[in-house]
Amino acid sequence: MKTITKNDFIESKFDSKNNMIIDLWQEETDNMTDLDYRNVALRQIENIHVNKPKYWLVDTSELKFTLAPKTQEWADSLFPKILEAGVRYIAFVISPDIFTQVSVEQLMDEKHIKTSNFEIKYFNIYEDALNWLIEN
Repeated sequence: MKTITKNDFIESKFDSKNNMIIDLWQEETDNMTDLDYRNVALRQIENIHVNKPKYWLVDTSELKFTLAPKTQEWADSLFPKILEAGVRYIAFVISPDIFTQVSVEQLMDEKHIKTSNFEIKYFNIYEDALNWLIEN
């Protein structure tokens, strides 16, 4: 597994064996600004386009940042770029913080899920999320 991004807010790895990107949000996100989040999201999109994974595991269990509504709208606009790159399954490991959890779940606008050849699932446990992706 190769690290493709690492900073105070996120560590991203590419697992070529399973054709998967794994994003591990860090606790330091409690100091993250909207601009920081947007920069991280753009880097994630770049990683997805370069590596073209079929699977994307996003571990938000340590995420402390709650997205502002405008940033959620902006992030939602990136969704088609994820599909263009070939991602077909996304597993989220959710944060125990209810505000962060709702913020993350709102990112995946239902209109995209209903109109796409795409599946998304939310988990409380990292291993469950990983196993679900590997089984698909």
